[in-house]
Amino acid sequence: MRKIVRFRAWSFEYVLGDRFALTSLARSAAHVVVEARDAHAIVARHAPQLRAALRDVIEGLAPGSATHLSDGDVERLVLDELRPVAGRIALYRRAVAIARAAHIPPRPASPAAATPEPTTSFLAVRCVDQYGTVIPDVRITVALADGAERVVSTDSAGTVDLPGLDGALRTCELRFTDLLQDCRRVVEDEPIPAEQKEADRDTSWRRRDVAIDAASLELALGMRHELVIDVPAFAVEVHIDADRPQSRNDSIRLFTSDDDGATYDRRYRLSSSPHVTEIDDSYLCAVFRGITPHRPYSLEIDPESARDEEEDAYFVFQSIELPVRTRPRTSESLDWTNGVAICGDAEDPTSAPELPLSHCGVPQDSEEDEERT
Repeated sequence: MRKIVRFRAWSFEYVLGDRFALTSLARSAAHVVVEARDAHAIVARHAPQLRAALRDVIEGLAPGSATHLSDGDVERLVLDELRPVAGRIALYRRAVAIARAAHIPPRPASPAAATPEPTTSFLAVRCVDQYGTVIPDVRITVALADGAERVVSTDSAGTVDLPGLDGALRTCELRFTDLLQDCRRVVEDEPIPAEQKEADRDTSWRRRDVAIDAASLELALGMRHELVIDVPAFAVEVHIDADRPQSRNDSIRLFTSDDDGATYDRRYRLSSSPHVTEIDDSYLCAVFRGITPHRPYSLEIDPESARDEEEDAYFVFQSIELPVRTRPRTSESLDWTNGVAICGDAEDPTSAPELPLSHCGVPQDSEEDEERT
């Protein structure tokens, strides 16, 4: 016969039964005894739901005593046995309340999420040389990470725009077909553009220096890249004696010294050529562009006075391999190390000092190649 009944009320679990049978609970920290007054109220409130269990508790105290009792008599007998002193029934409560799970209604089925629009990216490239001249018709292959390739060429503004690229891609590879050939044929006859002030530069383009012998490079998508290509050029600095202003009418000529398959022959008059810029009152700088590197060249000076008197011109150097990278200096930067400086009197070649071979890109063991006439 059962002598103990467990039930839940509110947030607690209760144990009702024979006081002696519940002695172990009295010594447990997990349960506390409910005072008689509160126990009476709790049991009276839940008696209708516990009638069968209460009958079993009375039957456990005295077997056969509850057989002929009504439900009301059983309830009154249990409440009477909850007396604090002589009562044979006790009520214990679990010390910690039982957490009730909140009733969470089921979430209504959400409509199917719309498929997001695929994101797109772009690539913009602009090709210029070290002087700022735009370079059209540069042949480029754009290789994307998904395996796709696009063969394009820069337009008349030196740019390539590729919109609508896959937004999941981050980088691409640019491959040049023949960067040297594409660049030198464009800038060969182009004068040097006016120097652009830093404040006037379009900062939306990300500048990147590119060597003329570069075969490929990696670029980030979603950006505008300005590729500054170091196109082969050669700068010659000429000193003008203030006492001989007629030397400004001299001509300067650069040409290939023999038939090596890279014909080049340019002659500029110092006083009127757009390829000649004035550094200050004493120095002019002539820039020969579009040359083929690693070829033997000669530089000839043709003084104005020599033409009037039917005299021969003279060579500054003859059959010398020119360097690839040269840039003209400015009046703010006088440390000229690339190219050739022509000093002394243009009408008196013997007054010019010997030229350092390192300035002309000549190996030290090739000094015999330099010839002054």
